[in-house]
Amino acid sequence: MRFSRRNRYSVVFPTGVTYTNAISICRRCNPPDLQTALSILNIATRDGVKIGLITYSAAIWTAERCGDYLAAISLLDDLIEAGIVPNSVTYDGVISACATGGRRVDALRLFEDMKRDGVTPTPVTYKSLTAAVMNSNTTFEEKTSVLEQIIINMDRSERHVKISGPIFESLIRTFGTNRQYKDARRVFNMIEGPTNAGCLSAVLYACSAANPSRWRDATDILHSSDIVAGASGPARIESLALSYAVIACARENEWKEALNLIDLYGLPNRIIPR
Repeated sequence: MRFSRRNRYSVVFPTGVTYTNAISICRRCNPPDLQTALSILNIATRDGVKIGLITYSAAIWTAERCGDYLAAISLLDDLIEAGIVPNSVTYDGVISACATGGRRVDALRLFEDMKRDGVTPTPVTYKSLTAAVMNSNTTFEEKTSVLEQIIINMDRSERHVKISGPIFESLIRTFGTNRQYKDARRVFNMIEGPTNAGCLSAVLYACSAANPSRWRDATDILHSSDIVAGASGPARIESLALSYAVIACARENEWKEALNLIDLYGLPNRIIPR
């Protein structure tokens, strides 16, 4: 360890920042080293160093990287017992660990605790929560019901794709895969404000997968959609979204409309999905 000139010839005692950085290094290791991270946490406690929120969060995300949801939950319990109020970073780490471990019930419980504590969910929260629900060993109906209920319970300010985009995209695409177009469109219509590339592609996929395909809806949605920020395709429409709209037209032999879409928005630059 290199010391500053001021402390080079005297004793330098570790602080909470020191222990946090050490735990963060354990998290970034390949593979991550949870046991050492927990040992560092115990040493800090033994030495009387005040352990704060950032240090606990670093340990929780180390557990998350290791896929150890039990350790993540235990660390959260220790944090709360110490009188520390968890923030979104802390909850996101534990929920993500539960999602990786297939612990749907635990992830949903933590999400409710998060909202009860007045902590605002983040895109990471909704992405992890969606993974926990979709990867669980439950029926299609249970998965879609849980995700839709989460959306219904959101404040309008949370129904923006910048915050809850992952849960909207997953639910729309899941309904589309099951050829439940009306349900997919209903969820798409719950989005507040502009859409994004993922949600736009998901609803156009639902249009193309419906039987018969909803080619008129697909073209209307594409024409009326907001310019998607970061889209690489011409006219700022993602090529995958355009591909699904073209497929919806082609499946009903609406070739003139399909060619019109290609003319307006550009030829998709990736292989058209089948």
